Amino acid sequence: MSVAEFGLSSMSLTFWTRLRDHEHSEATSRARKQSFAPNMEIEIRTRADVISSLRQMHLGARTTLD
Repeated sequence: MSVAEFGLSSMSLTFWTRLRDHEHSEATSRARKQSFAPNMEIEIRTRADVISSLRQMHLGARTTLD
């Protein structure tokens, strides 16, 4: 194997290794987002419920004062 061939095979190995690592990190990131999505949805609904309850309490307080 000549120096040029060795250099090309080394570059090719580096390329494929980086590509594999990138694909793995993308898949991990995608899986992480999917696993957190239900929790985030519940949290958002909970916040919306709290805000809605506070608004109703505020409106109720205003109507009793009027």
